[in-house]
Amino acid sequence: YDKVLVGNGCTGCHGFSGGLSLGASSDSAYDALVNQAVSGSKCAASVYVKPGSAAQSLFYLKITAGAVHGCGSKMPKGSTGVDAALSDLVKNWINGGAKK
Repeated sequence: YDKVLVGNGCTGCHGFSGGLSLGASSDSAYDALVNQAVSGSKCAASVYVKPGSAAQSLFYLKITAGAVHGCGSKMPKGSTGVDAALSDLVKNWINGGAKK
């Protein structure tokens, strides 16, 4: 989970600011995302990371090119999503149970 949450720059914008604060460590990012409710009612997913289901995880939907989420812009901001390798890494981590 370190590689997924911190090693790819998410905490650069979402450290202690932005619409979602992940903190500065992988542990704080994990706690802010896994099984945490999404506040936007138009979002396609109700939690940021739903262990076992990338398709129901807003985190995955927001970073994946072509995935529809209805909740703000793609991440990283100003992009169409991350590259396929990183998207697959996140999908596999979530579908594998989003373990710490």
